Amino acid sequence: MRRSLSTVFFILLFLTLFAEVRYRFGGDTDYPPFEYADDRGAPVGFNIDVLRAISSALDFDVEIELRVWTSARAALEDGKIDGLLGMCYSEERDILVDFSNPHIILHGSIFSNRKTGRYSSLNDLRELRVAVQKGDLMDELVSSEVVGSEIVRVEYPEIALRMLNEGQVDAVLLGKIQGLYLIKELSLENILVSEDPFVRLEYCFAVKEGDVELLSLLNEGLAIISSTGEYRQIYNKWFGTIDANASNSPWHSFLLFALPAALIMLLVLGGKYLWNRTLRKEVREKTAFLSAKLAEEKSVETQLSLSVQRYKSMSETISDYYYEIDFSNDGEDHEVWRSGAFERISGHSLDSPDLQGLDWESVIHPEDLDCYKGHFESVRSGNEERIEYRIVRKDGALRWVSEYSKPSYSKDSSRVRGIRGAVRDITDEKLVKDELERTKEKVSKLHDIALKMEKSNEEDTIFHSIIDASANILGMEMFGLYLLYNQEIVTLETKGEVASMQGYLFRSGILRDSIENGNTTFISNSSLCKVITDCEQSILAVPMKSIGVLVSYHDSPMKQEEVKLVEILMAHAVEAIYRIRSDKEIHYVTFHDPLTSLYNRSFFEEEVERLNVQRQMPISIVMGDVNGLKIVNDAFGHLEGDRLLKTVADCLKSSIRSDDIIARWGGDEFIMLLPQTDTQSAESLVGRIRKALNRITGFSLPISVSFGIGTKSDADQDFREAIISAEERMYRDKLLNNISMRSRTVKVLEKSLLNKSYETEEHTERLSAGISGSSSDCLKPNSIIFCSLVLCTILER
Repeated sequence: MRRSLSTVFFILLFLTLFAEVRYRFGGDTDYPPFEYADDRGAPVGFNIDVLRAISSALDFDVEIELRVWTSARAALEDGKIDGLLGMCYSEERDILVDFSNPHIILHGSIFSNRKTGRYSSLNDLRELRVAVQKGDLMDELVSSEVVGSEIVRVEYPEIALRMLNEGQVDAVLLGKIQGLYLIKELSLENILVSEDPFVRLEYCFAVKEGDVELLSLLNEGLAIISSTGEYRQIYNKWFGTIDANASNSPWHSFLLFALPAALIMLLVLGGKYLWNRTLRKEVREKTAFLSAKLAEEKSVETQLSLSVQRYKSMSETISDYYYEIDFSNDGEDHEVWRSGAFERISGHSLDSPDLQGLDWESVIHPEDLDCYKGHFESVRSGNEERIEYRIVRKDGALRWVSEYSKPSYSKDSSRVRGIRGAVRDITDEKLVKDELERTKEKVSKLHDIALKMEKSNEEDTIFHSIIDASANILGMEMFGLYLLYNQEIVTLETKGEVASMQGYLFRSGILRDSIENGNTTFISNSSLCKVITDCEQSILAVPMKSIGVLVSYHDSPMKQEEVKLVEILMAHAVEAIYRIRSDKEIHYVTFHDPLTSLYNRSFFEEEVERLNVQRQMPISIVMGDVNGLKIVNDAFGHLEGDRLLKTVADCLKSSIRSDDIIARWGGDEFIMLLPQTDTQSAESLVGRIRKALNRITGFSLPISVSFGIGTKSDADQDFREAIISAEERMYRDKLLNNISMRSRTVKVLEKSLLNKSYETEEHTERLSAGISGSSSDCLKPNSIIFCSLVLCTILER
């Protein structure tokens, strides 16, 4: 058996030595002519042809993936790819990655618009708008130098040159050879290039920091394709038609680096070739020897395989892992058999050479090891036991298992000679159980929230309950609560970085649609990526009927049962809010006058009882009666009378303090309750109200209100006495105002009605003259009867 393992080891060594190597390279998706994607999406360009020539010369595979430059560079620095197709060398970059020998020399030049002329140095650009590719070496250069009044960073060089051609920027910093190539390809006619470059750049392959093996391959490959002339062919394919100065030619500069390296690499290749031949010969000889040994053991292995197949076929149909352990005479445990399910549960192959030295306790989670040892000792003492514990699989995954163990006894004695047991993977059961427990806990907490909502009398409490449940019960890390207020959607609360997605929801009308149709809305991240750059979240919007909507943002879609919990929470919230609004509406109607929106008499009488305490003394009662309301109703209609009452109510309400109470007492009567106010202060208030009423315009008749004041100085005094006193004084004031009010009312009504017809005016004058000529005292001008007769003559028609 040991020889068989040795054979397998050398075969694996042989396969490892001669296995085909594959490297992943990244590059810029739009950086012609060096690297870009053609119309079919395939990677093409000078850098790609050079890399493929190197991989072909040294017989290794490459995988090329093009992306935005900043993303490709980040992928290399994070170790997600093995190398970059092209990257300009700098000391700062050399700290993060390793560079190969340069495969081309670039010259940084200043491109400008023909209208402005050429620029000779970076100093000429201090007050200009300069465009560079984001993340490129030119970007790093302008960041460290004082260049340009405004730096415009773009994703691709093509964009920068188009902006320059259209005059959107003043200059572009770019490699000369690449710029000339793009100008020709894009037919840009308004661009000039500086005569002399302002910087010399070494353009190299870049690999992960410390990847000496790949770096050696790239340098070796550059030397080979340079010596064979293949590099020159690739260069002419991409740059042969571009008119560049021969002395500054990248090809000429490349040869200065490549030729000496080529000679050295050829010597290294020769030595490596001889060493590989010797090693292959030794491997072949060892393989032949091992094959002979394998043949000798074949018959033994055939018998063993029959037994293995028998047990394997049985164990493959059973998910539980079975084992048998026999105790040796020296007290050591010796495990003699494992079923095939062992591999499914532990991740360790039964055929692995490492399995012989594997102790089951080494698989058990360290925190559960002591408990397991106690279980094992109990079984060894003759007890049957069951235990649940965690194991760490070979791949590092944590799994829960349940083990049932029982002792086995010697045939001729009661001595425990071993243990038989079965191990079952219960991870999925535990996960389901744990998820069920978490769901029950969430439901219980949401039930408590619902009860809290049912007892609440304020909508703000409901909204804060939703926010609290979303964050602390439903586990939402990013969400927003939006309310419909006066036909406008407003943001009540947000959590997390939701600004960009929230803006999209408002602009697209998704929030309003969700509220209006009342349906739960789900938007996947794939759909959001089309309208929101780099969006990784999906959106779930759960409406609260016409009240608002709760929106949650998730990296992955919510489970259906979680969505159901959110909908249940919203349903309880809607029911509670509707109840609160109904209660408030009922309370408002019960204690408010529907016309003036003031408190009604019922509310006033309750407040009288509440405020009838000594600390509120003295309390003054002010009663007011609107003079001439019936005449206004009869002459101008009830709508005008209602408008007069609402105007007087607004004036009275705006004149009192916040602690004072005003109510509509009757048809044209109002009453005010003034705590901690004596008679003098109440009279001052009435004076201010009269002045405010006199300033009101817009009515045919002047507004006149009669007032009466009653004051209660002691809590034991009957409140009705103060109300009766105020009412009596109000009627006395009304009698005093009646004469002047009557005269003004008659004149206004007479003038209003006379405007209807000239004949009415003549008729009225004749009747008035006849009445005034009478010798009776009751028909004297300004008498009550006289005024009534005059008004009757007006209303006769």
